[in-house]
Amino acid sequence: PSGSIPNYTVDWTDPTVVGLIPQNLCPGDYDYTVTDALGCTFQNTINIASLPNNPLDNVIVTEPTCFGFANGSIEFVDVNSISFELIDAATNATIATQPTGVFSNLGAGVYNIVYQDALGCVFDSLNFAVLELSAPVTLSLIPQNPVLCYNQIVPLTAIAGGGDGGALTVIWGNCPNVVSCPIGIGNPFSYTLTSDVTLYAQASDANGCTSTVQSIALNLADPIQVNLQNGVSSLIICEGDCVNMNAVATGGNNPINIEWYEVPTAVGGVTIGPDGTNNTICPTISTSVFVFANDGCAVPDYDTLNIEVQSFPTVSFSVNTQDGCLPLTVSFTNNTTPTFNGNCLWTMDDGSTTFADCGDQVYTYTEEGTYSPTLYVISPEGCSTTYSLASPIVVHGYPTAEFSWAPQPVDVTQPTVYFANESVGGVDYLWDFGWLGASADMNPIFVFPDTDLGEYPVCLTTTNEFGCADAVCHTVTLNSVLQVWVPSAFTPEQDGLNEIFLPIVKGVKPEGYHFMIFDRWGTLMFESFDIGEPWIGDIRGGKGFAQDGTYVWRLEVQPLADRSLKVYTGFVTVLR
Repeated sequence: PSGSIPNYTVDWTDPTVVGLIPQNLCPGDYDYTVTDALGCTFQNTINIASLPNNPLDNVIVTEPTCFGFANGSIEFVDVNSISFELIDAATNATIATQPTGVFSNLGAGVYNIVYQDALGCVFDSLNFAVLELSAPVTLSLIPQNPVLCYNQIVPLTAIAGGGDGGALTVIWGNCPNVVSCPIGIGNPFSYTLTSDVTLYAQASDANGCTSTVQSIALNLADPIQVNLQNGVSSLIICEGDCVNMNAVATGGNNPINIEWYEVPTAVGGVTIGPDGTNNTICPTISTSVFVFANDGCAVPDYDTLNIEVQSFPTVSFSVNTQDGCLPLTVSFTNNTTPTFNGNCLWTMDDGSTTFADCGDQVYTYTEEGTYSPTLYVISPEGCSTTYSLASPIVVHGYPTAEFSWAPQPVDVTQPTVYFANESVGGVDYLWDFGWLGASADMNPIFVFPDTDLGEYPVCLTTTNEFGCADAVCHTVTLNSVLQVWVPSAFTPEQDGLNEIFLPIVKGVKPEGYHFMIFDRWGTLMFESFDIGEPWIGDIRGGKGFAQDGTYVWRLEVQPLADRSLKVYTGFVTVLR
């Protein structure tokens, strides 16, 4: 303002507008009052005109490649705008708001953009239409006959349309995800049917737009099932016998024809007997017969009968031994020829034992005696033969081994033992003293090591004239005897003679040993807890030597035989 007397103040009717130089005003009318220093006022109205609509600099629309796809985009370019809001024109719902004008993953539709510049001015565009590049790809499959034949070539035909308007490709597969299990491409597509199956198809255009997957089920006629000889797979007959055969066939789509063949003749070769459900064969050797059932449409079927022609058996058996000691285990081997599965009866000739089994047998005779086992064989055709050994099986008994010894008890002071053979029925004898040796004497005399509480197993084996042996074992224990020897003098002169003083003990526990030496005033000169540790006449741990004279010793020991404590005392003379 100017004129009158400064300073000036201004009041705006819009409370958001302040100051003499307001900034960032939007289009519209603004009323104000200016007051000078004298309180004089001036009122006026300022009009800020609206700028023309801010047009976008550019709009780039990328259409979705396929019908129903959401891979389209719109890029709105405006250098003055800092915020873009994309709106679905059909629902007026905001899809996204962002500082850039690039909006992706759009499907077909009509969209509106609202954008704002740095001054906060908001602009609204016209609607933009996003269209799909192609129509939807459609696919339908021509139905097939409900029943088809085995190995029939089925022409599969599809009706495909839509897409980009160009040629459509139809791919066929054997799973719903057709591209992962393709079996062919084409329309029509020929398929050779060998089993019930469901096939799948999908059409696509040059842009890769695809139809929904369609499926079609191809079903064979009910399969043929043929049953020869009521399900029996094999027969055993005797030489000269005939077999009357019967076959029953079911299923299929047409009348079934049954043909008969003998292996190795293939289907289509020379048949045996007439076609039909019944036939007869009289083979001279083992053979196999099969039937082929076919109605010209359904899956054909086969069934086979194996016929084994068996000669009359020659019965015999062998044993691994005919003489031995009880219990005598005998292995019986059936040598009947030819080998076959029939009925057999083994009799062991012990009064009760039989085996109804044609296999080899193992039997144990538990009593002395002679036995004549037999094998009775009945073939499946009713032929039978019996066989017995030319000489019987003989089972022998055993001698009885036993012995005693003297003295009783044995101790380390008397280690010589006299053995008395008390066996019955033996002719040969063998004494086993373990690692100490052996003897074939009838009544041996044996000297054992004089080891305290030593235990020595002794075994006697006696054998009779048939080689049957019996054995008995006993343990000879040498009782412990406490023995103590203590010398009365020694000469530690370092001349190599009688240099040490040491008690000689036997039959004592090492942990119970305690040996002490005292002088005449009772002073301890030497002490040991180890058997075999000698006194060499030293004192004070080897720092000096005892003078010539007499010393008192004390020995404490525990016998091996009990827990008692034995104490021995005496005198020892040291001479140099």
